[in-house]
Parts: sequence; structure tokens; C-alpha cells
Amino acid sequence: QVKSTGTGSALTNYSFTDNQPLNTSYYRIRITENNGGFSYSKVVAMKNSKQTKVVIAPNPASSMIIIRGSKSGDYLTVTTASGVIQLSRQLNTDDQKINVQDWPAGIYYAKISNDNSVVVERFIIAK
Repeated sequence: QVKSTGTGSALTNYSFTDNQPLNTSYYRIRITENNGGFSYSKVVAMKNSKQTKVVIAPNPASSMIIIRGSKSGDYLTVTTASGVIQLSRQLNTDDQKINVQDWPAGIYYAKISNDNSVVVERFIIAK
């Protein structure tokens, strides 16, 4: 149970971490009004992304990375540590190779997603 932050129309964000998720977990929120009435949100299914194993190698890298565990049709978004999108595209092969030779040194995050899961892996470009 999470206490409300008050009333009004201001947007409020709440979070919850399920420390023992199933392969697919289903969640809904019970919304309790100040007058005691309540309603439920729609049910949302979440697939445990830990089931999908993605490895970026080498890490750190200087000229080329290989994203192992990705599949043709997955969508890849690579962002810098500050959130700037460096690369965004649909993958056309399994175990995708990406030339990073011209990328600045730093920390990057690769998000690989499809209809069933989202996996984010951190990697480093070192020059």
C-alpha cells in the first residue's frame, strides 16, 4: 500500500519493485478515493526481461561491438549516459555488429526491445 500525495489534478508518479517476478507477471492498481470508494486500473502484463540474455562485447570497445542475443526484427536504441540518442534502428540480423569507431569515448546504454521484452545493457567506448 502506498499513501496518496494528496488531492488535485497534478500528475503524481508512484513506483513499485517486484523482487520476485514470474516469467510473466500481471499487475493492476487499486485506486482508493478520499470518500472510501475505489476502482481498479486495467491489468498490465510484464514479461521478465531477465529471461532474455543479451551481451555486448567487447566491453569496453574501441571500434566494433557485437550485440549477442539480439534477434532480427528487434529494435535497438543506443543512448549516451546523458540520454542523447546515438543510434536507433530495427535490427536485420541476429547477433548485430555495430561500428563504433567514430563514436566519442564514454558510457552508452543499448536498449533492445521487441513485443515481448525490453533489455538494457551498459557498455563503454574507450579510445
